[in-house]
Amino acid sequence: MKTLLCILVSLTILVGCNNHESKLDDFLKHKLFGFLFVYDIYGFVNDCPPKNGTLNQGINTIHLNEGEAYWFDINTTSEPYLSDSKDYYIGFNALSGQSLDIGSSGCYRNRQLSHPTYPQKPGGLNPSTKYKDGFWMYLITFNGNGLGNVLSKSGSGSIQIKVP
Repeated sequence: MKTLLCILVSLTILVGCNNHESKLDDFLKHKLFGFLFVYDIYGFVNDCPPKNGTLNQGINTIHLNEGEAYWFDINTTSEPYLSDSKDYYIGFNALSGQSLDIGSSGCYRNRQLSHPTYPQKPGGLNPSTKYKDGFWMYLITFNGNGLGNVLSKSGSGSIQIKVP
């Protein structure tokens, strides 16, 4: 992306130094803006880190050290929260008493020229409820380009993740 912009700026400067009008100069003046505008709308960039794993239906146990994040997708046959969505209530339970931060991210974003985004950070969701079995439930969206994540803010140890 940055390379493309550097090339375009260099071409603009080189062509701008000439005093005569050329077809390339005309293209740069009139069509370059349109190209960049269309690219900004339809050019999607993946700004999530690579996923650490796909969790199967049931209870999955992972280990996280303090400050470490785990990015995941799910494999389930359960019905989503709404019939036309990919939203699921996922349960989290810290077995070692550490504090967790849970999140959900849509990874593909456009408008990288006008409103650039930076790599997604984990966390940011509030729990919906706590079930009797000790799991805090979070509504997480897995829409083909979304990942769930959990961050161990303090402490290290095992975490259970309950996939419906």
